[in-house]
Amino acid sequence: MRNFHIRNGAWMWRLNWLADVSARGMDNSFGLMMNYRYVVEDVDKNNQQYLLNGTVAASTQFLEPLQ
Repeated sequence: MRNFHIRNGAWMWRLNWLADVSARGMDNSFGLMMNYRYVVEDVDKNNQQYLLNGTVAASTQFLEPLQ
């Protein structure tokens, strides 16, 4: 699913901890789920950056906790 949204120009917007606490959700992704956001003005640019450079557009909201 991730590749679908990123290839289509979406932003990685927010990471949700314990969003899927089912047995399958915990087994597959430790309960994490990602929200993606499509900003019409950015879709083409984000798509090209991903396809050409492997660069993924990510929001400050997503990146700050990782630093």
